[in-house]
Amino acid sequence: MRKSILFLAAVAMMLVFASCGGNSPKDAAESYAEMVKAQDYEGIADMMAFPDDMSKEDKDAAKALFVSLAKEKMSKEIESREGIDKYEIGEEKISEDGKTAEVSITFYFKDGSKEEDSVDLELVDDEWKLPYMK
Repeated sequence: MRKSILFLAAVAMMLVFASCGGNSPKDAAESYAEMVKAQDYEGIADMMAFPDDMSKEDKDAAKALFVSLAKEKMSKEIESREGIDKYEIGEEKISEDGKTAEVSITFYFKDGSKEEDSVDLELVDDEWKLPYMK
């Protein structure tokens, strides 16, 4: 039984890592929304597209700063609403050049409230990523 549970956990983790980013903006938005729901800020940071000329140290520092701020701000907001119950992925708008997109997401909270949001994405090496904000 224990081996079955470990196997299922390993498969679930592989699916989560395989779904980071995605082949379509909606796939990437789905991954992002699932990570927000799970409060997986490290996973969200891993979805970020950094400039090619940015050093590994600077990327690591930017990711750490994002994770720290997200834990402080986003976690408090989510917890104040008793957690995220579910989310819906909405409209996908891809730019004419096909390099950027915006996908709407509605988060439904366990306290009965909801929040409409959108996620901006950019296509990097055939994968949709969150743009790095300086």
